[in-house]
Amino acid sequence: MLSYLIQGLGMGIYAGVLPGPTQAFILSKTIKNGWKNALPLAFVPLVSDLPIALLFCLLVSALPANLLLIIQLFGGGYLVFLGHQTWKAAKVDGTESTQSEQARGFWQTVGINFTNPNVYVFWGTIGAPIVVSGWNQNPATGLAFILGMYTMLVLVVAGTILLFGLTGNLPEKARFWVLRILALIVAVFGLYQFVTGAIKLLSAH
Repeated sequence: MLSYLIQGLGMGIYAGVLPGPTQAFILSKTIKNGWKNALPLAFVPLVSDLPIALLFCLLVSALPANLLLIIQLFGGGYLVFLGHQTWKAAKVDGTESTQSEQARGFWQTVGINFTNPNVYVFWGTIGAPIVVSGWNQNPATGLAFILGMYTMLVLVVAGTILLFGLTGNLPEKARFWVLRILALIVAVFGLYQFVTGAIKLLSAH
């Protein structure tokens, strides 16, 4: 069981520090709203990833390649949209103070993760086989991997939010431009995801 827990902890650290659209979007929210308001975003993987993880653990097989590519196309378009929204929202005095706006940011982040094909690829090719292998030995062993991974992932993302929250002390002009840079990063990830997905989908026919 210990080896599966250690594997999960390692994968959680890797997923938490790996640059990607989710991380960029979370950091943009941290700068805009402060670390206290952004901290709930650390729990996004528990909402978006776990259902996918459980699905693949039950199926123990990847989704059809074309379906993954279609998800990638929608995800890419969604990221471009969110990048555009973040760019427009990068006001010097703009903070999302209401609970409804903060909740929207949470579910936007869930949407990014849910349409990220990397999550499906990971659980279809790496995560699910590890969990099923451990489960066959002992259900607690399989669950140890999931518990270790998502505990560490939440802690790493929360730590990143706390660390990056210090940028709230930057001059307002600097905060404005950091937000716009992060908006561009999110949009570029989206364009890349959309274009590569479209190329693969077209070449498959």
